[in-house]
This record gives sequence, C-alpha cells and structure tokens, in this order.
Amino acid sequence: MKNKILVFSLLLFSLILFGCEFNNTPTKKVESLLMKYQNNSESVSKELDDYVKSEEIDLAYQDKYKEVFLKQYRDLKYEINSVLSFEMGSL
Repeated sequence: MKNKILVFSLLLFSLILFGCEFNNTPTKKVESLLMKYQNNSESVSKELDDYVKSEEIDLAYQDKYKEVFLKQYRDLKYEINSVLSFEMGSL
C-alpha cells in the first residue's frame, strides 16, 4: 500500500513539476503563434500563398503582395498586457 502511495505521489509531483513547462498557458500559445509570423514559418507562408491565390490579384503582383505581407509579419511588434480568464460554465 505504501508503494502505491509513493508511486502515486511521485507521478503527481512530476506532473506538477513538469506540466508547467510545456508552454500550455494562453500567453505562451499566443506568443508561439505570433513568433511563427515574425519568423515567416513555413505554415504561415503556405497560408499566405493560399490566400494570395484565392484573391483576384494579377499574377505579376502576387509575389510582391506576398513579399509585403511577409515584411509586415517580420516587423510585427506586440506586448501582451493581460490575459482574460473564463469558466467553461459561463459559455
């Protein structure tokens, strides 16, 4: 019985200790998303390609249009001032 309590305590302790380090907070998720835009990640570039192709933009201007967007993403500056919290029951 003592072994089960010890194992359970160790598992609980490790979850508490390491669970907070996996960037699961809302702030970390938003920072991660915005960082993808600043770094012009492959997924952002692909979404931008799809967007540009869906718009009625002359083929000669599509590359320039994409270049302007990617520059704006690289120059993106942000500051997270606060985080709103809500309870699931309030939805």
